[in-house]
Amino acid sequence: ALFQKENNIDGSGGTVVGAYTIKALGVTLLPKDKPLIIIKTTDADRILFLGGGIVTQNIPFNDVYSSDTMQQWNLISPNGSTPKWSKKFYPEAFYFDNKYWVIGGMTNINSTTSMDNSVWSSPDGTSWSLVANTVPFSDYAGFKVATLNSKIYVIGGRFATSGALSEAKVWSSTDGVNWLTDTSSAPFGPRVGHEVVTLNGKIYVIGGMNPTNSTPSQY
Repeated sequence: ALFQKENNIDGSGGTVVGAYTIKALGVTLLPKDKPLIIIKTTDADRILFLGGGIVTQNIPFNDVYSSDTMQQWNLISPNGSTPKWSKKFYPEAFYFDNKYWVIGGMTNINSTTSMDNSVWSSPDGTSWSLVANTVPFSDYAGFKVATLNSKIYVIGGRFATSGALSEAKVWSSTDGVNWLTDTSSAPFGPRVGHEVVTLNGKIYVIGGMNPTNSTPSQY
């Protein structure tokens, strides 16, 4: 089943399950055992599912599906097509400056050093361009991305190549090419597995794990 995050029934006849509403059952266009990433934009409520992979078999993907309803889906960029970001697990995907963006991810689920943190963007989800191949967080995994006030923020993560645990760093960029380190010691402390959301002009960092494997508070 496909789910849309929301707090209430939206009038479409969906059934609320916790904080999710079932939008479609038995969708055959999408591999059922493939975790996917959703991008919802203000562009006629267009929705993209992209990337991900079959974790148990270490098979990553980089295909892109598009839908306006979450019920009918179109394959707009086939798996393996180029130029495009590499096939990988857990990339960060978002909508910014009227474009779709993909940053980060792992090409091998069994290797913590298989990060591919190149930056790609697309005006339509079909044609992709490499924005940056070198970024200051190139050796990091498990970070999260938020956008606010015409900036992209990369938050937290794990410095995987040295085996160090999660970091409390925040980077920002206005174009995906030039990056600044806003802080190396954010007050929310080191963490991975967290979530970030924007609300009322602020970025919220929620949950995750720190080096002691406990769950930090919300910031």
